[in-house]
Parts: sequence; C-alpha cells; structure tokens
Amino acid sequence: MEEKHHILLIEDERSIRELLRDALHQSGYKITALSHLDQPDSFFIEHTGFDLIILDVMLPKHSGYEICKQIRRIYKQLPVFFISAKSQRLDVLKGLELGANDYLAKPFDLDELLLKIKNHLPKNFTSDLSTSKAIFYLNNCCVDLSSYSIRKQDNQIKKISDKEAKILYVLFKRKGKVVKRSELIDLIWGENAQITQRTIDNFMVSLRKKIEDTGKKPSHIISVRGVGYQL
Repeated sequence: MEEKHHILLIEDERSIRELLRDALHQSGYKITALSHLDQPDSFFIEHTGFDLIILDVMLPKHSGYEICKQIRRIYKQLPVFFISAKSQRLDVLKGLELGANDYLAKPFDLDELLLKIKNHLPKNFTSDLSTSKAIFYLNNCCVDLSSYSIRKQDNQIKKISDKEAKILYVLFKRKGKVVKRSELIDLIWGENAQITQRTIDNFMVSLRKKIEDTGKKPSHIISVRGVGYQL
C-alpha cells in the first residue's frame, strides 16, 4: 500500500489557502492547512510526519521566516517552500539563506508549484532514509534517524542499525496507526524478501531495549496481538 505524502500549508489568505489545499488534495497528497502558528517551537515537536512544508512569509503572530528558522532547528533536510507577495531580491535571498528550498512570488503558477513539489518529494517511502533527516520525540527520548541514534532523558545514547532506523521511520510516519508485520517486510526488505514475521518481532525486542524504560510495560512501541506494531 502506497503511503500519501503529508504536506503542511501555512497561508493566512483564505482564498489562496483553499485553492492550494484543494489542488494538493486532488494531486493525491495528505494536507494540513493552517492560517498561522501560535507556538512554532512546540508545534514541530508535537506534530510530526510532514514530508514538505509550504509557508507564506507575512503571517500573523509569527512570520514565515521565524517558522522556517524553527523548522531548520529540528529538520535539516525537510523541503520548505516560500510563497509570498514579498518578491524583492532581498526577500527571496533571505528565505533561501534561512534554508528554504524554493521561493515563489505571488501570483505564482500553480502547475509550476505542483511540479516542484513532486520533484522535491522522495519517490519511495523508505528507499532513501536520508531525505527525511528526521528527529522526533517519544516521551523521554529523542530519536535521530540521520545519525542512527536514540538519546534518552539521562543523555545516554543508543545506536541503532539501518534496518532499525527504517522500522522506526515507517512507524513514525504512521504514528497512531497499526502497521502489519507483512507491511514492514514489504516496505523495508521488499515484496520478495525471504524474511519471516518472527524477524520483525526480534527487531522490536531490540528496539524496545533501546527505547523503553527497563522493567516497565512498553509505552512507545505497542504490539497489537496477531496484527503488528504502532507508535
């Protein structure tokens, strides 16, 4: 089953926000459309799993520039596009210097934007883990997929393997949903791989030793008997 890419759109002008939301939805993307962010610093810790972000510059409360700075503190490689009526050369350069991948001046060509989005998104859900450089939080620990490490609350660092990172990536992208063992095998090893479901269970045992608190019931990687696992 192919996973939809999740795009976050932050645009305060309602007509443009609704136009883009509908166009992106029709193009097969999952969309979260907002007019502003109250607290960008906590938003990107509490809300994860975005594959690309589109920002207006002139937003209420926190500008697109401020939000981009916060994004880059957490996600180094997550694609970020600016769309803005501020189209002077210095405005564009400022956006790019903050780490944006592209900057489109309003009024922009919708087909051009859709094509650029398509070109910046990974073609395969897990084929190139480096495209995400994801850092996400599970209560008392920080998972950094780019460095294959888990940092616990006491600053103890646990290294994880490439396959463990990919398993966490899939679970992270589907956080709150149960992922079948067979899906994990197909997504990570390939449909024709000679991998048993017991292998997945063994990987989960290893990951739990690195993530969960010793001696306590698992609270991060939850097993659903006879089905699979979820975060």
